[in-house]
Amino acid sequence: MEFIPKAGIPKDRLKDVTYGRFVVSYRPQKLEKHRTRLTVGGDRINYPFDVSTPTSDLSTIKMLWNSVLSTPGAKFCGADIANFYLKTPMKRPEFMRLPYNIIPQEIKTAYNLDKLVHNGFVYTRIIRGMYGLPHAGLIANELLKERLDKAGYYECQFTPGLWRHVWRPITFALVVDDFGVKYNGDVHANHLISTLKRTTTLQSTGKATYLSGSNSSGTTKIVRSIRMYPATRNKPSTSTNIQHPSGPNMPQQRQRRSNTAPRCRRQSTILLPTSLLTR
Repeated sequence: MEFIPKAGIPKDRLKDVTYGRFVVSYRPQKLEKHRTRLTVGGDRINYPFDVSTPTSDLSTIKMLWNSVLSTPGAKFCGADIANFYLKTPMKRPEFMRLPYNIIPQEIKTAYNLDKLVHNGFVYTRIIRGMYGLPHAGLIANELLKERLDKAGYYECQFTPGLWRHVWRPITFALVVDDFGVKYNGDVHANHLISTLKRTTTLQSTGKATYLSGSNSSGTTKIVRSIRMYPATRNKPSTSTNIQHPSGPNMPQQRQRRSNTAPRCRRQSTILLPTSLLTR
């Protein structure tokens, strides 16, 4: 973001000038819990292109967790990119104005803003990603794709937000800036972590306690244990604990008739065991 005079805004973009505001929030799951952010008023921006970003849904994440359980030797970990939306280069700049009286004096002095005031406002040109931009997630995701592609990772063609490697036994679900990673062998997880650390700052890695709005004490618990109800007509009176088999003899599912479609219950509860999560 850079300060400019109002005359520096193209005439055809004057109607797209948006506002800025400070947002204060408390995020207990983050390292920096008390947050103050300058955000862009995205409702005033007329972005002429598609802004949708492919991301994993809850069904994909649950199937990934079940895949961890059914794969001998598989483990699960999580990673979170810090400041994912910030500093992403933009092909098309946006413009914002700020009330002069809310800007701290040290900023006014450092950037000599007295000469740029126009009717009580200071105008800025946004050339990198900021919070509030409608396309901030899209351009950050495209940049992340480009970097992961160079390391051999690719997004599955028919499952948005699900990523694999060309030869490494690793699969991960990507929800904005949160990674849920299934892997066989620590060396492969370390490869992904080192790839991300080359160009980004990882806020947390290891035990996944927060992914897609699900945490260890919320609706979808992923830390304590696993309980699954079999897909039968009569709900069992007690739940069955699922663990990895110790030998090659894996339990087989009950055979069904070919003309009977499998059924599943919406009430099924899926919880991940602590032994599957890296610390």
